[in-house]
Amino acid sequence: MLALPVLAGSSAYALGETLGWNVGLAKKPHRAKAFYSTIAVPTLVGVALNFTPIDPIKTLFWSAVINGVVAVPVMGMMMHLSGKRAAMGDFQLPTGLKIVGWLATAVMAVAAVGLFATWWCELANDSVGRTLEWSLLGIGTDLQMAISGDHSASPAHAPAGGLFV
Repeated sequence: MLALPVLAGSSAYALGETLGWNVGLAKKPHRAKAFYSTIAVPTLVGVALNFTPIDPIKTLFWSAVINGVVAVPVMGMMMHLSGKRAAMGDFQLPTGLKIVGWLATAVMAVAAVGLFATWWCELANDSVGRTLEWSLLGIGTDLQMAISGDHSASPAHAPAGGLFV
């Protein structure tokens, strides 16, 4: 709950500064209407969502999935730009940080590809009526349970195999 006003405020500052609005909580609302509207409208939408049948936990889950997939091209572009003298001047990344940054980008890309591969396998397996067990480092988790929230079936009852059952 404490993070929501901070998120709304930081988004309003970012949008307002990008678009050249008067921004700041120190300004009177009539001097920064767009800034305060950018805080108020999403907050009111969030309050209204509490009165709908939308599951907030599933919404948080899916927003995290979308953020994880979108992070890959964003990280790639940032790593590309951080190595360019024309963009960074004297503030280019040292070699060690470039390696770590590209490694993190690669890990995120592998995770995103794994996500889509798992979904594809799940769709293929649903056509023959089987569930998909995704086993990572010997820890079995039923992706169907994680996505649907249905905990009536346990991973112990899922078919043996791996990612590509």
